[in-house]
Amino acid sequence: MIVAQRLLVVEDDPDWQYPLQDHLRDLFQTTDLAEDLDQAWLKLQTHEYDLVVLDLSLVARSSQDFVPNEKGFVLLTRLRQRDRESSPAIVIVTGYSTTKRMLDAFTEHRVDDFVEKTPQGASFDGDEFARRIAHVLLKARIRKAGRRVTDRVRNSLLASTERFLSTELYGPDEIATRVLDATAVVDFDSFGSRADAINDLLRKSDPAWRAAAKEIGTDLYEALVKNPVIAEFLQSAFAKSTGRDPSLLEITGPAELLRIPFELLWNANDYICLNGLITRRLTLEGMTSRKSGSFHEFVGRLVEAGEPVNILLIGVNSDGRIDGAEQEVWELEQKMKEMLEAAAISFTIEKLVGANATFDQVRDHLATSKVHILHYAGHGRFDMDLPERSGILLGLGKSTQRLTAAQLKQMLTGSDVRLAFFNCCLGAQTGQELGEGDFHGTLEAVARADVPIIIGHRWVVPDQPARQFAIDFHQALWRTLSPGLSILRARTAAANQPKGRFNWLWASPVIASQVQP
Repeated sequence: MIVAQRLLVVEDDPDWQYPLQDHLRDLFQTTDLAEDLDQAWLKLQTHEYDLVVLDLSLVARSSQDFVPNEKGFVLLTRLRQRDRESSPAIVIVTGYSTTKRMLDAFTEHRVDDFVEKTPQGASFDGDEFARRIAHVLLKARIRKAGRRVTDRVRNSLLASTERFLSTELYGPDEIATRVLDATAVVDFDSFGSRADAINDLLRKSDPAWRAAAKEIGTDLYEALVKNPVIAEFLQSAFAKSTGRDPSLLEITGPAELLRIPFELLWNANDYICLNGLITRRLTLEGMTSRKSGSFHEFVGRLVEAGEPVNILLIGVNSDGRIDGAEQEVWELEQKMKEMLEAAAISFTIEKLVGANATFDQVRDHLATSKVHILHYAGHGRFDMDLPERSGILLGLGKSTQRLTAAQLKQMLTGSDVRLAFFNCCLGAQTGQELGEGDFHGTLEAVARADVPIIIGHRWVVPDQPARQFAIDFHQALWRTLSPGLSILRARTAAANQPKGRFNWLWASPVIASQVQP
């Protein structure tokens, strides 16, 4: 199972070139070989590598880059002069296993691991080498995810139900905050109603939804940038967005703003959500979270403690019309096992499928198991009159039972769930009013249960495309350890399916994150 993109082996000994590459091919998309330091330096200037395996005794030729007879330590020094978080993981191949040079490599150059050279590769344990490299890559992936969060350019917009209140711009070299005057008013209710109306088009598979979505996105973007300060900060943030390091637009405000389709923002060139991250942060009065830190930090803490990531998958085809829901659980289990084993992450996966996915079973699992990731595939319901009665459908013998937003809140309060993905229709739909209840919809209720990362769909979603979206998301999650980046990857994959952007899975997801995604 591939867990990283590119490997560079810097080694001139044929007895070691083959085993070093061969035992790692399954972990990397591409493996490159450099037989001297000059070749290695050229490749490092040309490509981005996840891992460099370097022979410290390798000698440089005469060139403009190296003094003749300089050895691998020079290349090691150059690599570590780069930012530690952005430079590749480094494993050295050496005969200096107990000398001061080895100690220097680990302390001064922060080498991740080493392989002791023996004549003709004798006693080289390739399987053990691959296991050690998987652990090295995991630590490097956690560092890289941390760098992404630290270096990410983020534009945060704080809003009430009537207007924008302030805008902030964060980046590695800048922090700017501006309070907005009372003219930054937006008719949020109108945009929410227009987004809700798209559901009627989607239920009929009416292609007119594309034009309606683009019109909403254009109007909403114009409503934002008519304020010159918002325009300046937003354009500055996304001018620095790249495919590798996309910028983030974070909308912070009350739960009612989940109804507003910021994911459809169209900037006259393209949808922002297909080129950057868009997340929601809820202002939840009276609530203090005990789950701090980004997702990669959480995984890092589990790894350091030697504890597993615990996953609960629920799949219910309650009316016999969505075979993909239960299929999704079985497929996700297999994909997750492959990804997590290859990534050297300890894990447990429990499944509740079909008739076993009852209200009592879900309640008992959440109460007695230390679940970190909750994934549901099945039918979702939204109740406009009383949004707290919205929720998901579970099995109950030959019938079904709705697990409401209010009940989900009770079940999840005090749990260890860090990420909940409701891969069903209307999981993110939000009411303008509370009715006689306490929550505007499922996402708000789950957020109030102190689940820091929640994903749901704004609209109805077709069975098989939703299944594929979930698989794309989870595969990206364990490569990047970033839920926000994984949603972006899944959006772009959906938009590139045979139906293209008529596959509305790219536009429907909403991610609410109380931590940096």
